[in-house]
Amino acid sequence: MPEGADAEAAVAGDEAGPLPHTGPFQNVIGYEIIRLTDGRPAARLEVGAHLLNQYEIGHGGVALALLDVAGGLAVWDHCKPRGGMATVSMNTAFLDAVRPGTLYAIGRVERAGGTLAYSYMTLHAQAPDGKLLASAQGVYRIFNG
Repeated sequence: MPEGADAEAAVAGDEAGPLPHTGPFQNVIGYEIIRLTDGRPAARLEVGAHLLNQYEIGHGGVALALLDVAGGLAVWDHCKPRGGMATVSMNTAFLDAVRPGTLYAIGRVERAGGTLAYSYMTLHAQAPDGKLLASAQGVYRIFNG
């Protein structure tokens, strides 16, 4: 079992509430939405050959997409938008290469108002508390009408 694997639980919903399906893009990339044992939603992805670039490392777009999903999940879980939401901006720092194996993307809301929410996201290898591969800050527009 990977280090830190007990920090996650793949559940479809529990006392913290149901987990969303993030649309057809989720099926294209192949990530799953999980809830960590501390209640936070996260995205988990098995990186296979189909997600590697010409240098045999994970394509940067995969990391960006997972970080965006993690920020959106955190905002969704915290703000409960009634009319949806959209990414306004995202700033990313790549710290290490994505390699084949399991990735975990986790977000947290730093601040939320009536129409905008600010999140911080991290991407980890092998476990929710595994090696940090990338971090990002995102701004999300909340639609409640």
